[in-house]
Amino acid sequence: VVLAGAPKQIHIAMAGKNGMRVQWFTSNSDSKSVVNYGLASVSEMSAEGSSLTYLEDYGDHHTVLLENLKRNTKYVYTVGDGASSVSEQLSFTTLPEDDDKGDIRLAIFGDMGYMDSDARPMGVLGNKTMAGNWSATYSREILESWKDNGEIDMVFHVGDVGYADDAVFHTLKTLFQFEYEPAYNGYMNWIQNLTAAMPYHVTPGNHESECHDPACVLQPRKLGIPLSNFTAYNARWSMPSPESDGVASMWYSWEYGAVHFVSINTETDFDGAAENEKGDSGIFNAGKFAPDGTYLTWLENDLLKASQDPNVKWILAGGHRPFDADSSTFADVEALFTKYGVAMYFAGHSHSYSRYLPAAHEDVTTHITVGGAGCDEMLFAEDNPAPGHHTGTTCEAWSELRFPPLGLRKNRLSACSGAEFFTDAYAVGKLTIADGGRGDITWELFSSIDRTVLDSVVIKA
Repeated sequence: VVLAGAPKQIHIAMAGKNGMRVQWFTSNSDSKSVVNYGLASVSEMSAEGSSLTYLEDYGDHHTVLLENLKRNTKYVYTVGDGASSVSEQLSFTTLPEDDDKGDIRLAIFGDMGYMDSDARPMGVLGNKTMAGNWSATYSREILESWKDNGEIDMVFHVGDVGYADDAVFHTLKTLFQFEYEPAYNGYMNWIQNLTAAMPYHVTPGNHESECHDPACVLQPRKLGIPLSNFTAYNARWSMPSPESDGVASMWYSWEYGAVHFVSINTETDFDGAAENEKGDSGIFNAGKFAPDGTYLTWLENDLLKASQDPNVKWILAGGHRPFDADSSTFADVEALFTKYGVAMYFAGHSHSYSRYLPAAHEDVTTHITVGGAGCDEMLFAEDNPAPGHHTGTTCEAWSELRFPPLGLRKNRLSACSGAEFFTDAYAVGKLTIADGGRGDITWELFSSIDRTVLDSVVIKA
């Protein structure tokens, strides 16, 4: 029996090389935030943290920091109030030692929705504006298999996490029913057996910016404003920003072995950012997480420090939006990538996959757009005999794809133009860096449906 106030949505993130940040949700708003943990028993150690309620009557989000953990060690743990409401026993393994020779292995993808159109069929409005036949389940299942088989050590989800803001399109009661929080809760529970076992890092995407359900628009004081400007995202996800001088979970970095990872912010806090003044709806305010110039100054300082560190072999970056060759929006960021030798940049936003040669980006950075994990905006082509597989569509045709019957151009980017490889299949990627991050980088794109390798590239050390 799961009690109403029992801990749910448990997930972890790195907190420096020797720490782990644990988060969870409870439906009641007056419980303590306690993690009991140890090597053999959860009774060995205990840590207490804090909680917050960002939306009245919709529960608490708890955060506890575990510090001074032993490296390359399995810990067992429970979360809850430390007394009457406690989770089942879970476990995670800490980072290997810096001189470890093993592979570093991550799953990387963007734009993964919640379940599929069988479990969550579209409502009247959704059938007119979204994809009637879609699935995120295939990608969720391949991630689960990688976890179970010990093939990945962590996940990097580059924005558009669960599509809670699209939840209103899944109900017939579109004008009256508040769907945002129930959908976000559902997604977090749906992925818990993955996120509770290994670090699950996220970066902000446009679908994290706000709730624009009719209920949120019609009740701005109660719902719209409290859920604006990435509030739910930053409350639910606590990334290693304190350890990297980042801001909230909008921008931050971390190190794993000899690799320095940077999670950039493509949504706010620089000139031309799409969510710098208003969120996705254009109604609610957004942006301004720090004084003007702070974000780009932080990014340069972070990259400079990593580039001068003799223990860092590779600098890799991820963010939600790809750098469109036809736009100067990310020119300042790309100049920093070139200056400090960022080897790879992973993005989502476009619901497809594109890989570019470094020659397209000053012969320095390999850009990869991996936004085809599956969501309710990722339309199957009508002539596709096997939904979710590559349809044979060209980049040019795909970038002009429109949703019937309203003719909405959901895939608005020309970002696949010039790509060496393109596919619109449901797919997720696996990144492997040999020799504790000092060796070759191997990137593979896997079909989420039949799990074959669709694309691969090796960057030599």
